[in-house]
Amino acid sequence: MIDHNDVITVLNDLIETSKDGEEGFLSSAKNADDARLKDFFLRRSKEVSACVRELQDQVRALGGEPVDSTTIGGILHRRWIDIKTALTSNDNLAVLNETERGEDVALAAYRKALEQELPADVRALILRQVEGVKRNHNLVKHMRNIYEAEAAVH
Repeated sequence: MIDHNDVITVLNDLIETSKDGEEGFLSSAKNADDARLKDFFLRRSKEVSACVRELQDQVRALGGEPVDSTTIGGILHRRWIDIKTALTSNDNLAVLNETERGEDVALAAYRKALEQELPADVRALILRQVEGVKRNHNLVKHMRNIYEAEAAVH
C-alpha cells in the first residue's frame, strides 16, 4: 500500500488531468461551429466537472488540500486547438481529433493511477471514473468518425 500523502498526490494528479479535460471540452465547444457538437462537448465538460468534484472531496476526506488548477500541458494543448482550428478548413474534424488526443492523455493518467496500490475506496472511485473516461474517449472517437465520413462525402 502506498503512503497516505502519495494517495493524495495520485488524486491531485487526476484532478489536474480531469480539469484539463473539463477545460478542453469547453475549449472544443468554443471552437466547434456545429450546434450539436457544441452541445456534445458542453455535456462532456459537465460530466468531467462532476468527477473533479468527487476527486477533490476524496482528497479532503483524506485530510489533504485538493488542487484547483490545470497542467501546463493542458493549457498548451487548448491553445494548440485554438490555432489548429483557425488554420484548418474542417474545424469540427480538427477539434474532434485534438479532443480525442486529450482523452488519450486522460486515459493514460487514470491507468497509471490504477497501477498504484491504493486503498480500496480510492481504487473503487478511480475504477468508476476510468469507465467514464473510456466512455468519453469512445464517444469522441465515434463523433470524429461521423464527421470524417461527412467530410469524405463533401
